[in-house]
Amino acid sequence: MDLSLARLDLTQVASTARKTLKVLPSSKKKNQAVVVGDDAGIVTCFSMRKGELRQIFKSNPMGKEISRLELGGPVGKKDKIFLAAGQTIRGMTKKGKEFFKCQTNLTETINSMFVEDKLIWTGGEYIYNLFDDCKDAAFYMSSDKINDLIVEHVVGLEYNAILACQDKFIRVLRGGECFLSTSLEGPVLSLSSHTSQPLAEVEGFKQVVYGTANGCAGLLYMQNDSMLAGWKISNDRRKGGITNLKSWDMTKDGVRDILIGRDDGSVEVYGFDMSSEPALQFKTQLSESITSLDAGCISNSGYDELVVSTYSGKVVALSSDPSAAGSAPATTAEDIRRDREEGPKKERKAKALKKELDQLKEKVDDAKRKYQAVSADLIGVTNTFKVNSKFTLESDDAAYSLVVEGQMPLDMVMLQCDVNLELWDVDSNVAIVSRSPPDPENGSLLLATYRCQESVNRLELKIRTIEGQYGTLQAFVIPRLTPKTCQVLHFPIKPLSLHERVHELQGDVPLNELRLSGNFTLGDMHAWVSTCLPNVPPKVQEEEVMLHFKSAFLGTVLVCSYQKGLGVFRSDSISTISIVKEVISKEATSRKIRLDIAFDIKEESVRHFLSVLYPKLEAQHNLTQQFQLIESLKEIKLQEPDISFLSADLLGVLDNADEIKKQYELQPRKLSFLHGVITDFYIDRQKFKGHLNVKHKMSALMSLLQNCNLDSLVQFFNESV
Repeated sequence: MDLSLARLDLTQVASTARKTLKVLPSSKKKNQAVVVGDDAGIVTCFSMRKGELRQIFKSNPMGKEISRLELGGPVGKKDKIFLAAGQTIRGMTKKGKEFFKCQTNLTETINSMFVEDKLIWTGGEYIYNLFDDCKDAAFYMSSDKINDLIVEHVVGLEYNAILACQDKFIRVLRGGECFLSTSLEGPVLSLSSHTSQPLAEVEGFKQVVYGTANGCAGLLYMQNDSMLAGWKISNDRRKGGITNLKSWDMTKDGVRDILIGRDDGSVEVYGFDMSSEPALQFKTQLSESITSLDAGCISNSGYDELVVSTYSGKVVALSSDPSAAGSAPATTAEDIRRDREEGPKKERKAKALKKELDQLKEKVDDAKRKYQAVSADLIGVTNTFKVNSKFTLESDDAAYSLVVEGQMPLDMVMLQCDVNLELWDVDSNVAIVSRSPPDPENGSLLLATYRCQESVNRLELKIRTIEGQYGTLQAFVIPRLTPKTCQVLHFPIKPLSLHERVHELQGDVPLNELRLSGNFTLGDMHAWVSTCLPNVPPKVQEEEVMLHFKSAFLGTVLVCSYQKGLGVFRSDSISTISIVKEVISKEATSRKIRLDIAFDIKEESVRHFLSVLYPKLEAQHNLTQQFQLIESLKEIKLQEPDISFLSADLLGVLDNADEIKKQYELQPRKLSFLHGVITDFYIDRQKFKGHLNVKHKMSALMSLLQNCNLDSLVQFFNESV
């Protein structure tokens, strides 16, 4: 990493949505202006002159949050500001004068937008629209949420909208029809056009870079009905999802770099100095999620800067100007002369900042006095504040990541749930945790409080759920406000919460089958499947639906195919089939719909399931044994000067004691969790065979699990009750 960028805090606005900041073009060699829209409905445009912020304009509140901000105008001269607030699109000049307003007939909030000349492409939650001079020109209903939208000339010279969708697909549209699509490794959050020297086999292809929710990025080549994959940036360090991408030459080597902003506050620059594969050139960490990212010459017309906005509304520049990093020791006569010239300027600036700070303190003290005077007779009302939250399954850990972020510092976050959950420690989490014992009588099996000690706006937690147990997780968020205010967030825990949706299944495995038939509609069955599983599209467009899922923890699969009056579920896990059967039967009974249930259990699926689970069981069993031996081996080492008589395995435990402890403490209950999975599997298998009570077999099964032998387990499962 040879790129050095210095942080400059430019200004503070209200909390911001994704992609609501842009750097305006400059026709002359001057500093470029920055325009940003916030959740208060205000558009602010400013520039930097001699190190000080100069406000160009600040609009009046528009009554709704600004959900997207783009630059538009004639081809090659995009110097007009277009913004979306609710279902309304407005256009402004660089001076802040409104010259355009379009009140669309959309029912969804416009979250994505692209503007060129008189054409405006918009993306709501599920609906894509094209407006030509404010008139509807095309329409498309996506099968899942639209997270981003760009426009490229994929087919000849015609405009083609490219959609980034939550179901891990990128879709390319021609008018109102999808003619090209590809599936990726995660939900696609961000898209950006890219220009580089392509390989000979993709000459003439349009280049698009994408970022996913699981932190990966990549390049796609598109032309006509062809789409090819290029380089990829993996997420080995498990960083946050990529909310923003920009193609820009920050390293000044004539090749565009990839600028990345993530929802965990990471900002990265990947360059192509040494090869055609991207290499990390710069990275830094902000304390909040990155909502917008752009680049240009902001503070100094001779140096490029990367400009970002955060969720709470901070606008920060990362400058390549060496002088922005602070005053380095003068080493030459020129440096000494420059320091002498700039010394008085810096002193004046410091005095002005101190004066401004004193004025702000006086205003705060005055406001406190007024509040205390009013509070003598009146009671303080609830302060409103905005909270951004994310509750997503992370496949690598087979656990959920809960992120709570406020527009102001957090005081504490309390968690309450009516089902058992396992809370994990996160390295970046500096909060102090206190847990209360479960209270089953009042329906509370989890109660934990996270007290934030530092001034943090963002808190991340890891949670492991248990499949078959479902309910609601509540998060009570309390910011540092006076008077104290709380906002409650609700997160559903699905019965098959550790299953994630995939587009295709690989391999040939024995699948057990469950068939449900009855007098129900397609909508009824789709609602029941949504109750069972996460990431199910809320709307159905086909008369017959087929969905594929894979367990993030076990690797087992589930295939759901259903239509009006019939639902078929296939899985290599009997427990998965059993959970689907119980949940859907309960839902149908509550609706007074009769179901005819038939099932086909494959005996070969028992050994297959145990074979899939056994490597995890054996590894965790060995880890637990090694952890239990550490203290005894350390005692022997203290008493015996020569421990060469110990076996190589025991010496290895001593040498790697710290790593073994670390791995065990990361997931201390994983072995008992695996034992629970196997006992549930045994109980579910016996239920399908008609044996409802197998408690007398549990002690023998637990004994076999302690010995950890695959053949013995398979033999036990095949024995008659």
